[in-house]
Amino acid sequence: MSAPTAFRVSEKRFRRGGEADATPGSAIDFSHVEASSPQYKELVEPVVLESEPPTWLRHARVYSIRGVHGFRFICHALSSTEQLHWARAALQTWPESPGVTNLSPNGNLQSAADTAVSVWEEHKRGSGAQKTRLSKLAWATLGYHYQWSERRYDHSKRSEFPSDLAQLASDLATVAGYSLQAEAAIVNYYHPGSTMGGHRDDAEPFQKAPIVSVSLGLSAIFLLGGTTRDETPIALMLRSGDVIVQGGESRGYYHGVPRIFADSLPAELQAAAKSEEDREIIEWLYTHRINVNVRQVNELTDRCLPASVERRCIGQEEPCHTSNVLRGSTAPTSVLKRYREVATDGTGSTCDD
Repeated sequence: MSAPTAFRVSEKRFRRGGEADATPGSAIDFSHVEASSPQYKELVEPVVLESEPPTWLRHARVYSIRGVHGFRFICHALSSTEQLHWARAALQTWPESPGVTNLSPNGNLQSAADTAVSVWEEHKRGSGAQKTRLSKLAWATLGYHYQWSERRYDHSKRSEFPSDLAQLASDLATVAGYSLQAEAAIVNYYHPGSTMGGHRDDAEPFQKAPIVSVSLGLSAIFLLGGTTRDETPIALMLRSGDVIVQGGESRGYYHGVPRIFADSLPAELQAAAKSEEDREIIEWLYTHRINVNVRQVNELTDRCLPASVERRCIGQEEPCHTSNVLRGSTAPTSVLKRYREVATDGTGSTCDD
């Protein structure tokens, strides 16, 4: 029997859940870099932004890890209001059609009959002892729907990618020094005791675009390894609102989530709840974690883009600029400041015709 790999050893260490592995020095905590162990502290390097970030991201702190090419950590990227906004989308919107989940029949697009009662509404109606679909929800896919058994994307199985999520991912990638055209997302729902084994994200044909990964809810340990499982991974503390961008060489590195920390929901996020709906979402997040990771599947060329594209504000006719605040929406102001691209000639973008 072969000896366990270095990555596996680290996974087991954190999964055991001993108190020693919950101390600040056991992982890089970008919220408290000074509390990290000396060997970890010297790996952290602040990133000087080469260009002005979007207004809503000017408060964020961006870090790299010495020796890990292309990796960026955006600390506290999302405000509490934005975290609530995206958690609401992950719980109320994305598990429904045209999204695909582990609950969808045969992993296919859901029909209207399948969604007569939404996953979230069923959860709200169910009693504490009743098992609802939300308690079984493990993942949802958006845009290009990842085929889990085949570990690939099927170009015939795709739906429109949410424009607001695409803009979020694009902004975050830009701050990290990358360009990203969002085409697919996998949303992972972590329940108490859930983990994510070490793996590489290598199914996308185009590997030069980064993966943008957003954390919501409970804190977690993120293990960042190398090109093989034999390389000892670095442990990072992920908190709600943090963002990881894996670009460059780190795009193909092994990574995983061996541990979720109970009772770790930030107090400021709990205090941000202003309505009964907010409080219901916070109640769920108090014992769960959501990870939203966005990818570009294809190498996009000029022929893949609409013939005439103009930036316009949602709900407005005039051209949109990042300084505009979109009107007529209930989304947070910071979300509304983002714009989306709309094809003015009515044509779509197809890279696989």
